[in-house]
Amino acid sequence: MKKPPSKDIPVNPQTLGEHIRKARIERGLLQREVAEVFGVCEDTIVGWENGRSFPQRKYQNKILHFINILKEVNLEK
Repeated sequence: MKKPPSKDIPVNPQTLGEHIRKARIERGLLQREVAEVFGVCEDTIVGWENGRSFPQRKYQNKILHFINILKEVNLEK
């Protein structure tokens, strides 16, 4: 059984994963629900949020729309 997601919303998100977590929590979504939106498994979302993995390029535009930021943001942090 998976550990419940953290309820802590990053105040000043610095990484793409923190931006994803912030957007997800603000929308009241579970990691499982976000995974369904992107067509990936829940573990993938967990990895993105925790910085253990980075989304493939094919997901980046969809992620940018999800978190409402522009492409000019440095996503490599």
